[in-house]
Amino acid sequence: MSFLSRGGWPVYVILACSLAAVTVIVERLLVLLPLRRRTRDLAACLTPLFQGGAIDRAEALCRESDLPLARILMAGFRRTGEPAETLWAAFHEAAAVEVSALHARLWLMGALAQVSTLLGLLGTVVGMIGAFHAVETRGQAGQMVGPGDLAGGLWVSLLSTAAGLVVAAPCYFAFYAFGGLVNHMTAVMERSAHEAGEALLLRRTGGAPSGAAVLSREARP
Repeated sequence: MSFLSRGGWPVYVILACSLAAVTVIVERLLVLLPLRRRTRDLAACLTPLFQGGAIDRAEALCRESDLPLARILMAGFRRTGEPAETLWAAFHEAAAVEVSALHARLWLMGALAQVSTLLGLLGTVVGMIGAFHAVETRGQAGQMVGPGDLAGGLWVSLLSTAAGLVVAAPCYFAFYAFGGLVNHMTAVMERSAHEAGEALLLRRTGGAPSGAAVLSREARP
């Protein structure tokens, strides 16, 4: 701790950022990883039901589930008798809400990565200012100034940059990893909603539905 304290006050702020980052990473891991597995399993169960026209069984399965995928599909099941445009709009609106919830707190990872990097740079600049000021003061006082006086101040100031990068790198990795995880789940939910819409329209018309659209990419924030 005494070693870190030599980096100045920015190091303490960076340390606080690291604690916040660890909290968010652990929380998202505990939420997203089981959610991905359960979403994949539910989609795998629903696909043969939609292909076989067992809409009622699929609806009952979704009604018993608390997954975002189930809530998206239930929004469409409630519009079964309405026009196709209304059906797809219901899927789209529900998906926008659910996908936005999946992205919760991911923005914080990107923010912490950038803030940690900037704080490290700020600490280095502040430390270098202090080092050069100390050298100037010693020179004006007529004291001997050697390379060690300047180098000692510089390596201390660089501690904050190193601390910032140590925090920023895992934050960036977690930000993109969790983002990819959410995108994967979004694709699974998008495919299941498309299958559900096609099955609902097929049962209503008795033939191949026309004009069925996949969930808009705008559902992804």
